[in-house]
This record gives sequence, C-alpha cells and structure tokens, in this order.
Amino acid sequence: MALTTLQFGQCGNQVGHELFSTLAKDIHSPKPGVSARDNELYIQNSVNQWFEEDVDSKKLFARAVLVDTENKVVQESFKKQSSNRQWAYNERTCAVRSGGAGNNWALGYQRKGPELLESVSEALRFQNEKVDRLSGIFSIMSSAGGTGSGVGSYIMENIRDEYSKKAFFNAVVLPFEAGEVVTQSYNTLLSLAKILSVSDATLLLQNDHLHSMLSSLLNFKTVGIGDLNSLIALKMAGSFQPLQETPFSMKLNMSDIIARIAPHPAFKYFCIKSSPHVPKESRRFDGGCQWSVLAKHMRQMLRTNILSSDSVSLDWELKQPSSVPPSVHSTTQFSCSVANHLVTRGLAFSNNQYRPEEDFVGRGMHPRWAPENAAFTHSHQTRRFNDQDKFAFLVSNNSQLHVPLNTVVDKAWKMFTHKAYMYQYLRFGLMEEDFVDAFVKLESVVKAYKELGKNQMSYI
Repeated sequence: MALTTLQFGQCGNQVGHELFSTLAKDIHSPKPGVSARDNELYIQNSVNQWFEEDVDSKKLFARAVLVDTENKVVQESFKKQSSNRQWAYNERTCAVRSGGAGNNWALGYQRKGPELLESVSEALRFQNEKVDRLSGIFSIMSSAGGTGSGVGSYIMENIRDEYSKKAFFNAVVLPFEAGEVVTQSYNTLLSLAKILSVSDATLLLQNDHLHSMLSSLLNFKTVGIGDLNSLIALKMAGSFQPLQETPFSMKLNMSDIIARIAPHPAFKYFCIKSSPHVPKESRRFDGGCQWSVLAKHMRQMLRTNILSSDSVSLDWELKQPSSVPPSVHSTTQFSCSVANHLVTRGLAFSNNQYRPEEDFVGRGMHPRWAPENAAFTHSHQTRRFNDQDKFAFLVSNNSQLHVPLNTVVDKAWKMFTHKAYMYQYLRFGLMEEDFVDAFVKLESVVKAYKELGKNQMSYI
C-alpha cells in the first residue's frame, strides 16, 4: 500500500529528504541478513510504500510533494540529486512561492496557504493517480516557523475532503524550549490545535530530547540540524518500514499501526522510542543484548515519577540497555498508555524465547476501556536495520505526552495574557477568539492525557 508524503517548509523538506535517504540506504543494504528471496520481498514492499520505480533506469523517485514559501531548501534538495544514484524527487511535485512566511502562522495560514493550495493539490493528484491503492497522506512539518505551521495547517485542512477515506497523519517537530523563534509558542499552539481536527494521529518529535540523545548516547561533541534530522529519519524509517508475519508477531503496514496507536478521538498524539543507539566506532566491540533485555529496556521508557511536576524523573531512552535489573522505587510507576506498538528488527526470536507482551500487558499499563489484545501489539522483521543485528522501536500513545503539550500551552498563555506580538497575527486577519479556541482545544487534550488512567496505574 502506497503513502504520499507532504513536506512543508524548511524543516519538513530537510527531514523528508533525510527520511528518503535513510529508506534508500536501507533498501540497498549490502548486509540484509536474510535470504535473497526475503530480501527481494522486503525491497518490493518498501518501494511500493514510499517510492515509484522508473522501469528503464531502475531509479527510485520519492512519492512526495515539496511545499515551501522560499526556493532555497527545495533547490538544495534537487542539487543533492546530482550525486545521488539511489533515489530522486520528481520536479513536477514541487509547490513553491517566494517571500517566505515570516515565522508567522497567520501569514502562512491566511495568505501563503491559499496561494499554494491549487499547485499542491495538482502535485498530489499527479502522484496519487499513478498509485493502485493509496493508504494515506503523511505530512512532515515544524511547528516553530510560518510555513510548516501555517501553510501546513491550511493545506491539510483543505485537502481533507478530497481524501476523506484515506488516513491522515503528521510528524510535527517541536522547537527547542530555549527558543528558536520568538513567536514559536503561538505558532505551535495554533498549528497543533488546527490539525487536531483533520489528522488521525500526530507524531510529536522534541528537538531538546533528540539533542540529548545525540550528545549522551552517540557522543556527539557538537549537534547540528542535519544530525537531528538523521535521528528523526531513523526513528520513522525503523518504525514504518515493512514488517513480516511470524508466529509471535503481526504484519502491519504504516496505516495499520497508526489506526491501532490512536484508536480514540481524544488521544491522537504519539511518540517513538528507540534503542540501542551505539556510536559507529563502538559497534564492532558491542556484543549486543538479548531481545528480552532490549524489550524490557523499551518498557522502562514508560516509567514516570509521581513526585515530579512533569511526571518524568529519568529518561530511559538516554540510557543503554542493561541486563542488570533496574532499581525499584515506590515513587515510580508506569505511565498509562492508550496503545503501544513494539517493532523489533534483526535476528529472529527463537520459539521458546521471551514474549514482550508479558511485560507490556497487565494491570495499570492501559486504561480500563482499552482491550488488552489491542492495547499492545508487536511486529517483527528479521532483516537487519541500520547495519545492526538488533534494533527496537516503541510507537507509544501514553500519558507522558501531556508534558510537551502543556509546555506549549503555558508559554503561549504567558505571552497571550500580555498581548505580546499579537499585532503580528491580528494584521493578517486572525482574531483573539482564534487564540482562545486554540487554547481550549489543547488544554482539553492536556487534561485528558493527565487524567489518562488516573488511579489505575500500579506502583512498580
């Protein structure tokens, strides 16, 4: 089943380019670790989902639409194709205007979005008419600036009716809390509130957390934008590349995973946890770990601290897996999850080996209304990923997600109460009522996640 990717703004186009590069690298892996037949089937499924293959040249063309209000990043993406023999973008699938969006959601939504709508719609039709079966639209954007947040919101809202029977999901990169753009809190508030009503699910990616992973786990002395984009691409590719059906796991495509991870209209957000992240220079000396150790480590990433104001005491994704059982404290518990989907890639499980559902299904792990057979699913792919024998990804919709959302609401509210920078939005047709509506929407989401499974979590 095919997906069409929409890349909005500088961040969306850079992350999208890195995603397709990661996918192509995975497809052309010289050491897949599986039989030639299984490898060919994997490649075929991956190409069908993400690319269109040219019959004559055998080159892969990304099934994507590039959208921006400036030419620079899009032009850079095409310049990179001259030295790239594995894949490329189709020049007919670009929708670009000049002038930028001024880091202003209102300018992007009220002015630039309407200007770009027709060309984006035509590019989407061009891509989708060549597909036998389209499963969904996957958009990538940053919430900090004006194009990703404003134009992205407008386009997604206005193409929804045309693709009403298709899955709509987003990947939204949240800005550094220290600040990238002075108006980033407003832009993030407005974009998250707007796409909430048109999207089936939204992946939240936190720049601060990604930066910590690169510096703590991978020992990066300096972390650049390209490094952050590579990590984002790795997480998305690892979670959504083709999976296989086994006696102990389910074969699900990307749309299936999204449908299972966000089954309730009040809980549409999710995150991706991943492990192990080992520096390249250390991999040859790394003996790896058992699947049971790795799966239990993924479970630890759901731990919270009941005494902490933000419910998070220790980020287990910033630690390497260990066979030594973690210490147990009465102040910690597992966050309640609407759904968790574990993806394991690499060496196959043996028949009598550990089954991850033993740890992920149980009292207090999920709200009472969530059936256990749907609240946790596991999919496996024997093919090696990222040149590693074992890699795990946890796609999770859990109560911890209220933390970044609450941060956005709090920062935007402090600015709003002082009318800070409001004139930049009002002059493009936005009203104070639009901000109030956005606050109401996101505050209700924050409240729902905070109360998720309240009094149902078991202390560990």
